[in-house]
Amino acid sequence: YFTQYKAKGLAKITRLASPTLMLRTFNRDMSPRSEKELSFKGAQKKENIEDIIYFDGQLYLFSTKLNRADRTITLFSREVGKQSLDFPARGKEIVTVSFDGYPKDKFVSFNFEMSRDSSKLLLHYQLPNTKNEPERFATQLFAGGMIPLWQQEFSLPYTEKLFAVGQFVISNEGSAFVMGKQYFDKVKAA
Repeated sequence: YFTQYKAKGLAKITRLASPTLMLRTFNRDMSPRSEKELSFKGAQKKENIEDIIYFDGQLYLFSTKLNRADRTITLFSREVGKQSLDFPARGKEIVTVSFDGYPKDKFVSFNFEMSRDSSKLLLHYQLPNTKNEPERFATQLFAGGMIPLWQQEFSLPYTEKLFAVGQFVISNEGSAFVMGKQYFDKVKAA
């Protein structure tokens, strides 16, 4: 895993033989700058690290916590100190999603896309749908400081068999686009 700093070097997440994660930062010449073990303590031990993203001049750690009793999954964000690589024990709650309606073996998968100028961050995830219905998605757009700008749920105008989602794209102005391939005469291969 790598997260690139614009002009200040590189941050790398390394998974060791054990379930320990290390965050390492490097200078532009790839000489090591700092290193920190990524771990949660106390109640946060049940959180899973999802991603680390360098967004609008700040490094963010994203984690999820599964609550089987409530059948929900919650996404959190934490600002990571640029020099110390420290982060708060308690994260800022971004979204909580019920996984009712999802297949038993599938949970919500959170995905992130950044605008070209790194000023906007789009969170998107698929919502449950039934067979032969269009795919449904939820999106949320953030400005720097993880300030929410808007959120939207939508369905594609085609069934899942006739449209393959390629990627989500976010413009510098904050417009979101779904890129994909539409099938007219034949059904998408499974």
